[in-house]
Amino acid sequence: MKPIHGEKAIDILKIDVEGAEWNVILQLIQSGMLKRVRQLALEIHFTDKSIHSIHEVKTRLKLLKILETEGGMVRFANRPTIRVYGELANFYSFTAFEMSFFNSRFTMHNV
Repeated sequence: MKPIHGEKAIDILKIDVEGAEWNVILQLIQSGMLKRVRQLALEIHFTDKSIHSIHEVKTRLKLLKILETEGGMVRFANRPTIRVYGELANFYSFTAFEMSFFNSRFTMHNV
């Protein structure tokens, strides 16, 4: 029997895939799977080797905005998780954040 997760509700979906979350978020949005997720917890990274331009940062921010606007996800918690020290500038900066959302559009009719 093949898995049918796409036809069932997911109570909590936790995504912590060390930089690959942006592809996962895009797939959740494009596939329509997001409407079946009651709560979403994800760790996002903004400073990694895959970012080569401000355009890529803007694209990532746009995905988060789409989660909230088109996806109906409401953020209820966020916090920085990874802190690095910049020796040249003598400061700490955050490179990852945990974000938690609930789906304001979730109904049992979605599943």
